[in-house]
Amino acid sequence: MVQPTNVRRKGDIRIMKRIKTPIEHQWFTRTLVVIAIGIALRCLVSFVVLGNMPQVEDGPSYSLQAQQMIDGTIGYYYFPPGTAISVVPFYWLLGQTVFVDHLIGVVHTSAFLIIAAWFASVMLGWGRVTFIAAMFVAFYPNSFLSATQISSMPVSVVFLTGAIGLILRCHEKWSWHRWIGASLCLAAAIATRPASVMAVVVIAIAGMYLLWQRKINVSLFTSAAMALCVIMASMIVPLMQHNFQHGHGWTLSTNNEWNLFAGNTPYTPDYKTGHFGQRRFDQVSPEARAYMSAILPHESPTAATYEQRKSMRAAAFDYMQHHPIRTLYRVTNRARAFWGFDYATARTIQNEYGLSNLAFLPIVALDGGGYLLLIMLALSAPFILQLPFNAKGAFLLSLCAAGMIPYLIAFAQARYHLSAIPLLLIPASLAIIAFLENPKHTWQRLYSRPLWWAVMAAFLLMQAESAYYLILLR
Repeated sequence: MVQPTNVRRKGDIRIMKRIKTPIEHQWFTRTLVVIAIGIALRCLVSFVVLGNMPQVEDGPSYSLQAQQMIDGTIGYYYFPPGTAISVVPFYWLLGQTVFVDHLIGVVHTSAFLIIAAWFASVMLGWGRVTFIAAMFVAFYPNSFLSATQISSMPVSVVFLTGAIGLILRCHEKWSWHRWIGASLCLAAAIATRPASVMAVVVIAIAGMYLLWQRKINVSLFTSAAMALCVIMASMIVPLMQHNFQHGHGWTLSTNNEWNLFAGNTPYTPDYKTGHFGQRRFDQVSPEARAYMSAILPHESPTAATYEQRKSMRAAAFDYMQHHPIRTLYRVTNRARAFWGFDYATARTIQNEYGLSNLAFLPIVALDGGGYLLLIMLALSAPFILQLPFNAKGAFLLSLCAAGMIPYLIAFAQARYHLSAIPLLLIPASLAIIAFLENPKHTWQRLYSRPLWWAVMAAFLLMQAESAYYLILLR
């Protein structure tokens, strides 16, 4: 049985004691070098290779939101305001240009790289595993290919991963400074992508479990919960109040009902349920256009009134209530689509540069290939190493699963699994070390496990399904 040398202890994978030894310092220095190379790669792609790439998809909306925040003309928040708030300092200092937009993309994706490496160090110390994890993320194709774009995904993942890492540190040794930092990160993640609230649910359940196990006392649990609630309320409630004052109710953003509605109509594709959410009304079938226009005659989700939002929500729930079997089928499809390979960034590059489908293939292979490799390694890790399924492992797996729950009712896209990447990076990096140390023995362990073959076959079939619908529905 192969174990990474720097975390070997009685056959178990455990968190290393954080003692600054010369070896740790050496690996820490190497990790910093890899991070620097990863940032340089993002700069190269963003400022040279794709130097004239405009903002696409949600990027222009975040850019406009940030400009309106600066000039004081901001209305209600169609998208959650967290991403635009992160853009404001750049626009305020440098103005809005393509270069500045790309600079923001580089900062966001570089922060994703840094936080993923830091999280690996929280789990396993500054050693070989963290170095491998940093190298993987530094060259993670989806991250550096999207370095031109302003996106909510890397921003929310940075805050969410930071919160989880700080909470794990608190579990080892309680610190109010860390807990307050984690609470601030959770609030910022929710303000960026409200689906991040599911992490708070998992954290609350984990806290109650520790209380039940008497690993924390009632006083600490109550005080920590109150601090978290106060911090979240102080950061999120004013944002919700802003929308309330603009006549849209107590909500962080007004696009929620559109997402729900677009993913639950009689004409929504059963697999790619986000299809309508990415299209203008004139790009869908006449029947679907007529159905949606009956509620939104101006055909603009961003201009939906409060009453139209309520109508969209009512129509979606009515359809789901009267079509439970089809809705359940769509939910299972969304769960699989959530874990599909990355392709959206490659597609936007193809569309903006007018590339042929033949030219698109190597880009999408690069975009999705990094994800496929990481997940296959993460799925293989339990078959190679003695990874104890303890409370901490259950906590991290629960966070991965909870991350997709909000998307099961509206629509799921492959890019949404980015929140799970820093967590899954740990077993994937451990598997890489096992292959490096004893490749023959590692392959033999995998070949001899029928269950591993079944898991790999199921995962690859899931990816084949994703590719089929990508070709069918673009």
